[in-house]
Amino acid sequence: MAGFVRSMPPRSLPSLAWLAGTVWYLLDARRRKRTAENLRVSFGDTLSVRARGQLAREVFRSMARVPLEVLWFERLLGSPRQLERRCTFHGTWPAARPAGVAWGGHIGNWELLVRAVQPRLGRMRSVARRIKDPAIQAIITGVRGGQSEVIDKHGAYRDLVRTIRDQAWVGIVGDQNAGTNGRFIPFFGLAASTYESPARLALREGVPLVLLAAIRRPGRELAFDIHAEVLREAGPRDRDLAAIEPLLGRMSAFLEGWARRHPEQYNFLHRRWKDRPPGEATGPHLPRYDHHRPRPMPAASPPSEA
Repeated sequence: MAGFVRSMPPRSLPSLAWLAGTVWYLLDARRRKRTAENLRVSFGDTLSVRARGQLAREVFRSMARVPLEVLWFERLLGSPRQLERRCTFHGTWPAARPAGVAWGGHIGNWELLVRAVQPRLGRMRSVARRIKDPAIQAIITGVRGGQSEVIDKHGAYRDLVRTIRDQAWVGIVGDQNAGTNGRFIPFFGLAASTYESPARLALREGVPLVLLAAIRRPGRELAFDIHAEVLREAGPRDRDLAAIEPLLGRMSAFLEGWARRHPEQYNFLHRRWKDRPPGEATGPHLPRYDHHRPRPMPAASPPSEA
């Protein structure tokens, strides 16, 4: 399949993604219902049922487009010159630092971020969950710079610290449900279990924290606007972590802002609000995932460092 896609002319990418996403939407009833619930929770009465259905189709097509674009990375984004031609950079960037934390979410093409920003930030290792299929894992690992540049998500915190102290950046796509050990931070107005490790790492190691989004630009087969916001410059180490919750709130707000501007490019297929804080009242404001009520969080659960 990879060979077939790579043999196609790049101008065929939008049509392939449209077809693949449409078939996926029609066949995957579970994720189709989940996406509709996420859009209902996120946008409420501002979108009709029909509009939510149309937007859900676009979300599936956008998510199908990500792996197709990945297969063309080496061909169309394999050199700094090609990156500069196909990527336009916006926002604020940190002062030159050998190490820091770069954080983003599943919007646009997040797989592009490490490749696109390394010329501006420096060497970067990315955190990722291992994919079961070895052929797909090999393709994704190659895109991310090889096995030495990938940190396994399970038990990653020590490797993250080691990477920072070895004077390199870490790249984290950390906007999925963090389970019972996450911190509950508003996302589209509803508390969402959130990984705190990116903010914790930046505070404890005294390094910059940069927020990133690679938004697909319409009208071209492979072109992106790379948006950056420096949330925290390098400074003294903060062992008390008093600022961690405000940082997490600003990280969530950054991603929500781009998801509201480009909802068709955000991964609304994920059960973002699955785990719930203790004592939360049930009601129509909560998503109904797969015909089950959202799972409540246990009353006592210490925050995780991973």
